[in-house]
Amino acid sequence: MIPRPTTEKLILECCHNLEQLVAPEVGASAAQQALAVIATTLRTAAVRSAHEVAWMLEETDLMAAYARAGLDALSGTPEVADIVAPEPAASYHLDDVVSAYEAGSIVLARLLELAADAGEDELRAQGRAILARRIDRENEINGAYVLVGRDD
Repeated sequence: MIPRPTTEKLILECCHNLEQLVAPEVGASAAQQALAVIATTLRTAAVRSAHEVAWMLEETDLMAAYARAGLDALSGTPEVADIVAPEPAASYHLDDVVSAYEAGSIVLARLLELAADAGEDELRAQGRAILARRIDRENEINGAYVLVGRDD
């Protein structure tokens, strides 16, 4: 029995069973490699399942603040007329959180472009810091994620 059956714990339990119960029974090298890939992928999914919504909500807040600052700094630029700061997620359901995150990402990309064109170096630096945080988190999650037995 799993005392705290979160998605993360359930996925990690599957990994444990694959590695401890299934893998020793599999003789073929290709099948062993496939199990290693599956376990690595599941571990990454476990980390994401435990934190992904919170990470996206935090980053969406950062992108919304950046959008407000960018719209203010670039208010004299005609291209910002159709840009709207992203709204918070309608709920904590994953689809709503992802939609808000996606909207924020689109605005972030557009304002970064406009900041570069306008020579707004500070605004560009702020936007790039949000992107750097995103990349750092991805690297932290994935680490040296390599699909075992794969060349591609």
